[in-house]
Amino acid sequence: MPKREFSLAFRTFINKNISSVEQIEVLLILHANPERVWTVDEISAILRSSPNSIRSRLTVLADRNLCRAAEGGYRYRASGRLDEMVEVLASQYAERRFSVIELVFSRPDAALSFADAFRLREDDDE
Repeated sequence: MPKREFSLAFRTFINKNISSVEQIEVLLILHANPERVWTVDEISAILRSSPNSIRSRLTVLADRNLCRAAEGGYRYRASGRLDEMVEVLASQYAERRFSVIELVFSRPDAALSFADAFRLREDDDE
């Protein structure tokens, strides 16, 4: 069976808005209960991740209009086309998790960041 491709709109959404699996999972927690205000500690406990990492993910999601700070925490914010793409993300992540993860890490800047982590600086040679 041939590999199903993601739509251009979905690939563009991922490339512009998603940089990690943890970020996907934070977004999907918010998306699953859009009226609820989630605290950093609640999300941290669910994902078994550090509160600082979760806070960082939420800040990026807020900057991209996917969530917003609310009294005591964060809640889902995406609307219109962004909300449609989060719906696609939720369904594709449930059905094709590894393909979505592969898409996140095949981003041009993600590949460069990964490569840069192994690049020796000229200062290190001295």
